[in-house]
Amino acid sequence: VLRFLRGRAKFYVAHQPWAQMKRDCQDEDRTLSRQSLALSAAQHRAMVRELEEQVKPENRRYSYHHYWNNCATRPRDLLDQVLSGEVRRRLGKRPPRATLRQLNRLGFTGRVVQPLTDLVLGKPGERLLSIYEEGFVPGYLSESLQLSGLAGAPLHVYKRKGATLHDRDPNLGLKLLCAAALLALALALALARLARGPRPSRLAGLPLALLALLCGLPSLLVWGLVLVTHLPELRQNELIFA
Repeated sequence: VLRFLRGRAKFYVAHQPWAQMKRDCQDEDRTLSRQSLALSAAQHRAMVRELEEQVKPENRRYSYHHYWNNCATRPRDLLDQVLSGEVRRRLGKRPPRATLRQLNRLGFTGRVVQPLTDLVLGKPGERLLSIYEEGFVPGYLSESLQLSGLAGAPLHVYKRKGATLHDRDPNLGLKLLCAAALLALALALALARLARGPRPSRLAGLPLALLALLCGLPSLLVWGLVLVTHLPELRQNELIFA
C-alpha cells in the first residue's frame, strides 16, 4: 500500500488466452467487448511484436499509476507509437469535457470509498483533461478511438447483468459527505450546549471530545497522505489548511 501511495507500485503485463478472459469476465460479471483497430498489415505486425516484447519476464513489470500508467493507457500509448503519434493528434482536435475529479467520481460511483477519494484528491483534480488523457478510463478510450476513426464500434462479447455506473448517482458520495458534516455539526452544538448547562458533570465534555476526535480522522487521513506520498494528485491538497 505504501509503495502504491508513493507511486512506486509494480504491476505487470500478462498474456491470457481469449477463452479464459471470457470466462473470467462472465464469472465477475464484467462487460467484455471486442473492437477492431484501423491498422495496416505492417502496423498490425509491429503491434504484435511490441506486445510480445512487453510480456517477456525482463520487460513485464512497470510502475503503475492509477491515471497515467494503467491497463488502458498502456495499449493507448502503444497504439499511438505504432501509428506515429496519430492517436494523440486526432484526439487532440476534440475539446476537453471533464476534469480528473469528475472522472474519478464516476469511477468510484456507488462505492463506500467515494467520499474518501474526494477528500484525498487534491488541486490537480480540478484540471480539465485532454481527450487523450481521458483514455485512462477504458470506456472513454474505446469511444474516443471510434469517434476519431481509429477503431470500429465495440462489439459486446459479454454484457454485464448487474447495475452499471450509469444507473448510479456519481455525486452520491459527495452528498453523503456533506450530510455527515452537517450531522456532526448538529451533534457538536447539542453536546456543547449540554456541557455548558447549569450543572455540568466532570464528564460532560467527554462526548464532545470523542466527537472532535472522530471528526479529526479525515484531517489525519489527508495529512498522512500528504506526508508519505510522492503523487501530485494526493500531495497538492489545499484541505491541509482546513
